[in-house]
Amino acid sequence: TWKAKKIGLSLLAEITTLQPAVVAKHLMPALISCTISQQLAEASVVISSGIMESIREAFAAVIPIYYKYSKSVGMSSLNMFVEFVESTKQVEDGETKHLLYQYMAEALSVAPLDTGDKPISMLIASLIAHDAHGQDKIVSKSIAKVVSTIPIDQQISAILQISRCTRDLLTLFRQGPPEFMQKDDLFTIMKIANGEQPGTGKENKRLSEHKTLILPLVSSIMHVMLDMLGSKSVEIYIQKTDFSSTKVSLQLWQELLLLQSFCVSTEDEEPMSNAKKFRELQQLVDECISSVQHALPVPAFLASTSSLIEEGESPEVRARALRFLAERSAMFDHEAEEAALFLDMLPLLATLVESRKDGENDTLLIQQAASVVIEQFVRSFCLPLDAPKSNMPEFERALGSMALSMDYFASSLSNMSFEEWAATGMVVQTACSLAICAASLIRLLKARCISILPRLMKSTRCILSAANNCGSSDVTLKSYVELVQVSAVRLFTTVADSLPKFMVPYLGALLAPSLLVPLHAENDTAGVAGMEKALSKKVPTRQLVPAICKEISVSCKSDKDYDVLLSLLQMSLENTERADLSTVSSHIVKALFKSYESGQIDSSNTVMLTMIMKLSEAQLKPIYMRFYEWQSVSSKHKMAFWSLSASLAKELKFLFLPCLSPVADDAINELQLAVSILSRRKQGKSKKTKVGSVEDLAFLPQMLVCLGNAFQADARQGGSWIRENNDQRYHSFMEPLAQLLHSKVPSDFPFTDESDALASPYQRLVVTSLIPTLVSLSAAAGNDTLWKPLNHSVLQACDDENSAEVPRAGLKCLHSLMKTLGEEYMVLLPECLPTLSELLEADETTAQMARDCVSLAEDLLGESLEDSLR
Repeated sequence: TWKAKKIGLSLLAEITTLQPAVVAKHLMPALISCTISQQLAEASVVISSGIMESIREAFAAVIPIYYKYSKSVGMSSLNMFVEFVESTKQVEDGETKHLLYQYMAEALSVAPLDTGDKPISMLIASLIAHDAHGQDKIVSKSIAKVVSTIPIDQQISAILQISRCTRDLLTLFRQGPPEFMQKDDLFTIMKIANGEQPGTGKENKRLSEHKTLILPLVSSIMHVMLDMLGSKSVEIYIQKTDFSSTKVSLQLWQELLLLQSFCVSTEDEEPMSNAKKFRELQQLVDECISSVQHALPVPAFLASTSSLIEEGESPEVRARALRFLAERSAMFDHEAEEAALFLDMLPLLATLVESRKDGENDTLLIQQAASVVIEQFVRSFCLPLDAPKSNMPEFERALGSMALSMDYFASSLSNMSFEEWAATGMVVQTACSLAICAASLIRLLKARCISILPRLMKSTRCILSAANNCGSSDVTLKSYVELVQVSAVRLFTTVADSLPKFMVPYLGALLAPSLLVPLHAENDTAGVAGMEKALSKKVPTRQLVPAICKEISVSCKSDKDYDVLLSLLQMSLENTERADLSTVSSHIVKALFKSYESGQIDSSNTVMLTMIMKLSEAQLKPIYMRFYEWQSVSSKHKMAFWSLSASLAKELKFLFLPCLSPVADDAINELQLAVSILSRRKQGKSKKTKVGSVEDLAFLPQMLVCLGNAFQADARQGGSWIRENNDQRYHSFMEPLAQLLHSKVPSDFPFTDESDALASPYQRLVVTSLIPTLVSLSAAAGNDTLWKPLNHSVLQACDDENSAEVPRAGLKCLHSLMKTLGEEYMVLLPECLPTLSELLEADETTAQMARDCVSLAEDLLGESLEDSLR
């Protein structure tokens, strides 16, 4: 009945007042054993609600009074908790056990707090300790759920206490060798949870000597803390702005920062196996810190952060506070009311990024962290187009401080190698962070930073140059080099993108092959493609192109140098307006002269074509004639000229013919020279000597390609160009070209194209280059009157008895002529039949080629030629 229950609870309260020891030693186990007895009696895992409610009321009546009187008889809360957790481990039903913990938490929440105990944190520590011992598998979420039933201020206080408990446990972990923890050490764990200082008693001694279970215990505590911090009620409490709530929340946040710093420093001192566990602990601490800092009101967060940044007990703590500042600012944008509060910290940050000591790691750590914060401020509050452009003087001051620091780093490199400079790694990381942050500030400040730019660009170039010259194969050093390259390229790209008209003073040094070429890795790790794109699109042509051309003319030494700068020149020309080319064309031609002389024919042709495609015919012809005059200097120049001409003829087609007209006579003379050098015919007893040598004919294959492309383009326009001057031009070209069918091509002929390296020299020159040119010439001629002398020369080649290659080349040429010109060429077939009939009796290869010609002729005529070949 209700009266009986009231009397019983009164008796329990009186017993507790008079004999607290009885409660700890006997009454607590007795109450819990009721649940076990009921469980056995009913053969069920479900305990009746009446029994559980009675236990709840008993806890509520006994626990607060126990806390009030226990110390007067030499007892403490530790005694009660030991008996409680020892008794509850016998309860098998998880729900029942959860209710017992909940009732205990509720009773503890009303216990008197003037005793100095921290009952909730002691309960948590006790449960976690048993879980760590493997005696009672209590998961963290269950503990957090139990604690969630008590008042929120006690939850926060408990979180604060167990965070201190964790730090004290880790302090003890550093002492003594790892062995098995004994059960009695629960006393010490609870003392720590209670906020007592570790003493010199036997419990503390055992704990310092038996460390194996400390890390699992700490991990369990951190999981519980994380779950408690994740509750909505805790988040709401931390978000409160009243003084008392904010004070407790800041204490908790700073306690977590100290715990994080402790984990990091301990990790560095531990062996590999424990270091991994500490990294896992650090991750849990980071998550706890994130939960708190994201919920803290911004004014309180910034005030605490400022205090830590300026007065933190170690550089690591100060650097972490800066990191948290960056993370928190990333949660807001320029429209947030809190943006102005964050930006008010710029003067402090500008001071931190300026080096005042001789590269000490502590200073570098703070510099790097401060630069990250400033960059995040720029991204969050300033870079959007509609963001207010306030605080510009503060940002300008910060950029100036960064320039001074970068200048210091660069000057220190003048007295040592990059390997020595990057020995610790911290200086590299700091310099790169400053460069990346400076890039963001330049994008924001634009013209306001012009006065700072010279110092910043010079120091960045010096550091990059030193990194490029580092030839070490050490993996770590190579990663530092890549880091420097990435950050420097980011800075240069931003300057080119944001201040393109002010790039002129820096282009010479920036485009120097020694600086630019090493940035071109296979996978473009440095992002140099983006920088070159920004340069070619944004920097005015009149400034960029002359600078590139100057470096090509003066500084290029290797093929890689030319490839990089010619590619950049081409990119620049692609982004150039036609009207701007006239002012820079002379610079381009001069640079291409140098690149052609150095053997960069293909890439130079590409650049030339890119420029010419934007020129008018009137502009093209003078430039082409400059190359024509230049080609007379040497055979190398001549080779480059005809290679360029071949490319122009292929791309411009009939538009190229007016350019070719002034050089046609010279081309004919060159062909005649080639005939005299390569002639198979005996010179008899003539005392005349040949002019030139085979080495001078390297240009010949390219000339033949050029003429073939030009003849082909003329054929599409009706052949008027080749038939100029009453067909005189046609005959002038046809005669030496046909005579080349009889060439004797030596094995050392200076071919530049290795695509047909397995073929014989004669096949590479005559079959690959000459015959297509002859066929194009015939197509341009367009009538049988002009075909007749060509056909006669081809048949002469077919009748050549000095070499098997020449007749086969003649048959190849004849077959191509018939296939290209079709039925119109059949008027000349009667002249061909005697030769074909004779060649049908030659060796199998030659005979087969003759049969192919006959077969093609029969197809074109639509009748058999068998009778005509008898």
